Amino acid sequence: MKLGLDTSTSVDMVIDSNCDPNNSDPRSDPNQTSPPIAPCNAVEDLLSNDLMRLSVSDRTSIFEELHGVRSLAIEENDDENHRDRVSKALIDLDQTLEHRIPAHQKTAFRKAQSLQHTKGTYVNDLTFRLKFLRCKLFDVNAAACLLVNYVELVRELYGDVCLSRPIRLDDVQKTKEERAAFRFGFIQLLPFGDRAGRRIIIINTNALLYSTYIRVRADLTVENPLFCCKMMQVLRKT
Repeated sequence: MKLGLDTSTSVDMVIDSNCDPNNSDPRSDPNQTSPPIAPCNAVEDLLSNDLMRLSVSDRTSIFEELHGVRSLAIEENDDENHRDRVSKALIDLDQTLEHRIPAHQKTAFRKAQSLQHTKGTYVNDLTFRLKFLRCKLFDVNAAACLLVNYVELVRELYGDVCLSRPIRLDDVQKTKEERAAFRFGFIQLLPFGDRAGRRIIIINTNALLYSTYIRVRADLTVENPLFCCKMMQVLRKT
């Protein structure tokens, strides 16, 4: 599902406009202690405008998935047609990552690939790439943008070390404030799911006591291993 995307726009223009990793900086205000009102309103306006551009049918589908009534996920099975579709999507994704996204928008991705023959990297693993295809309902262009932005964010938050291996808990235990934030438990993964089977993550208002930088690092650390599960990738995060 693409929100507010003009389908008449060329693929190159879509990727160029949506893959910029500099649209937001989670460390722009490391001393922030209260929620920024203006950015919150801007986000709400953006979401509202995107939803209003959708058809009634598309909006209904999104809300139904949000509330666990039904899933928009592409059905997956072991038949030959599905395997061929997945293989084609992976090939198209590789071509898009290599040739359709400008080099200056995928610096972290290229850095990760350069580690392939030394420290190793996960960005070329098919299981890793399938996460993004499932998240974007096998929309190759959207999946490529999401993957590139994810790798950029990982490098921004954790450094080059997490380009060669998955994020670990000790990566967010570097400072006294981060250790205190995790012990405080402002973000928690509940041991059960919602009506659709999706795992539930609770972030309480005490999270606002910490900087955006710490909140984003903690959130990504908790969620990252969760989406190693194929079922959670298919159900997606809403």
